[in-house]
Amino acid sequence: MMDDIFMERIVHRKKDVTYYIKLVSLLLTAVLVMITLIWLLLAIPTVSFLIPIALAATLYGVWWAITAMDVEYEYIVTNGEIDIDTIVHRRKRKRVFSGRSKDFEVMARLDSDEFREAAGRLPQERKAGRIKVVDCSAVPGAAHSWFFITNYKSARLMVVFDPDARMLASLKRFNPSRIKYNPALHD
Repeated sequence: MMDDIFMERIVHRKKDVTYYIKLVSLLLTAVLVMITLIWLLLAIPTVSFLIPIALAATLYGVWWAITAMDVEYEYIVTNGEIDIDTIVHRRKRKRVFSGRSKDFEVMARLDSDEFREAAGRLPQERKAGRIKVVDCSAVPGAAHSWFFITNYKSARLMVVFDPDARMLASLKRFNPSRIKYNPALHD
């Protein structure tokens, strides 16, 4: 009898250049909206009672949009099954993937030949709508991240994520020929 294996890991998405571009854009938009609202207050005194409400709504909307960019991913591995959830600012959780490692077509690091081969086919497959790519890693495109391709909800899916060595070893036990993990090379 095999003992049950349960592991979980939370990975916080690092803030990159795209994050800061979105942040600056949101703040500039908020400033422009607020200036417009104040101008309306001065130009049309009959609607002045709505201006504080509109300013508060603008500030709340900006806060909501900025906190929505705070993303973490939770990986849960249980007896060869993996669940990946997106958590947005600790207020909203959404399941990204749930499946069995024995159903993976391939799983390898992003700096591997397997990924280069899959990435070469990716533009045509995406254009034809045959595959969807979901990046659940801490740093998009980092060489130490891993990917797997599998069928999920009647479609092919490529998931990029950052499992730890224990998770990799556990997943490999259930699909040793397709999961390209070697502890001597990858730790």
